[in-house]
Amino acid sequence: MQDKIDGLFNHDTLSVVSASTMPPESKPLSAIWSFCKKRLPCWTITKWKSRLCPHGGQQIAGVNFWHSYAPVVKWSTVWLTLILPTLLENQSRQVDFVQAFSQADIDCDVYMKIPRGFILDNHRLKFDPFHLGRQQLWQLCFKAIKES
Repeated sequence: MQDKIDGLFNHDTLSVVSASTMPPESKPLSAIWSFCKKRLPCWTITKWKSRLCPHGGQQIAGVNFWHSYAPVVKWSTVWLTLILPTLLENQSRQVDFVQAFSQADIDCDVYMKIPRGFILDNHRLKFDPFHLGRQQLWQLCFKAIKES
């Protein structure tokens, strides 16, 4: 978990701010750790992954987000994407982005409480670019990809 926190600071995704410098109308969101297991096809665990997220259920419409967006794809598109490299005698590759969602620009200030187990009295975390757990995550990432 310390590696994830260090990665967020190294990629300029998070910064530590004093609680007294926060705007009075902003309420810090709770921190949530999301854990998952990466497995081989034989179901043996290869590694444990973790992600630090602000609590999306505590966000308020019109304050922390304006639109929610969920990307949807048809199965025929997935099948075509998998079949085309075979038909064209090309190879497909898997890409794993580190800190993938910190590429889109943030559209409002988001503050999060310090996660349990980390001690920083009277301080909060501020998300500088964009981060997981936000309602508008996919919409802003799609917009960034579309404009590039």
